[in-house]
Amino acid sequence: SATNMDLTPELIAQPNNSGKTPSRIIFRGGCIHVVKLKAFPNTTECVSKQVICSINKRYELGILIIIVDLATKVGFKNAVSKHAGIRLYNPVGNCDGVYKSERYFNCPPNCGICVPLEDVYVPVP
Repeated sequence: SATNMDLTPELIAQPNNSGKTPSRIIFRGGCIHVVKLKAFPNTTECVSKQVICSINKRYELGILIIIVDLATKVGFKNAVSKHAGIRLYNPVGNCDGVYKSERYFNCPPNCGICVPLEDVYVPVP
C-alpha cells in the first residue's frame, strides 16, 4: 500500500503550492501525494504507518505511533482534542514519547513529537 512505501527521510523541497495545505511534497527521487490524516474516516487505520508532519513550517517523516484525544485529559480544557504521537526518523522533535508529563510512547530523545491531526499527512497513491 502507498502508506507503507519506503520514503527517504530527506525532504528536499517544500510543497509547491505557496504554503497552503500540501497536495504533494517533493523528496529526493520524486514527489509523493498526501492527504491530511484527519480526512481518513478511521484515523486509527494509519497507526504504525509512515506519515509526514509539519514542524515549524518544515515537513518531517516518521511513524504514527498513537492517536490521543487530549480533550479527555485533565489540564487540556482548551486543547485541540486529537493529537498524533509520531516517532520521527530525524532527531528534530521535542520529546521521547512524554507529552505534558505523561508517557504515550517510547522513542529516543528528540525523536518524538505530539502534534494536532491537522498537521499530519499520509502518503497516498
